[in-house]
Amino acid sequence: MFSLDPSSSDFLSTLEFFLRVIGGIGGLSLFIIGFGRYSKSQYWKMNEFVANEMKEFNQDRMVKNAKLMLDWDKRNIELFPEKEDYNERFFMVDREKLRSALMSHRLKNVFKKEEVAIRDTFDHFFDHLEKFHHFIEAGLITEKELAPYLRYWMNVIGETIEPRTKNVIHHYINEYQFKGVQELFMKFNKNVIPVTPLESCASSEAADSISGGV
Repeated sequence: MFSLDPSSSDFLSTLEFFLRVIGGIGGLSLFIIGFGRYSKSQYWKMNEFVANEMKEFNQDRMVKNAKLMLDWDKRNIELFPEKEDYNERFFMVDREKLRSALMSHRLKNVFKKEEVAIRDTFDHFFDHLEKFHHFIEAGLITEKELAPYLRYWMNVIGETIEPRTKNVIHHYINEYQFKGVQELFMKFNKNVIPVTPLESCASSEAADSISGGV
């Protein structure tokens, strides 16, 4: 029995009960406050982590070059920064040259030095995207945190770039097994899995070799 009558034999047990309840409520309040502060701290840490990763991504020279080649139909790209002569560092890349560079080795056996440099650039770019996918899978970040930084490039590669170039890029991603890139795009509702035969990527330069010519 509970009793608030000080003269009752149950008064002390009643008082003890209420003190326990009050203590429990206080402890729960402290837990909720502490959890809220922890969650807020984790949120800011995640934002800081994303910001640092995207800063590294956006400031990377090869990533910048890949973005320029994706964004422009024709652009002078600094593919050879190690050259002493400043003018020799640059190479004009248009859509045809980009498609030729990213063609599968099964369709084209020999690549020019500038094409090798373009392939290295896109390998580096896709390696970064693979890393972002691994971060999501590990629970370090979410698609929502990445969306403001990657949405534009997801749209370019997944949809808006010129169709023939898009086809070559999708085959390149698939041919060289950038599976994390494919899965990352799927998280953004973009499909970069090729839907055409590999041979559809062949340029006029490689057409003879495919048909059996020289």
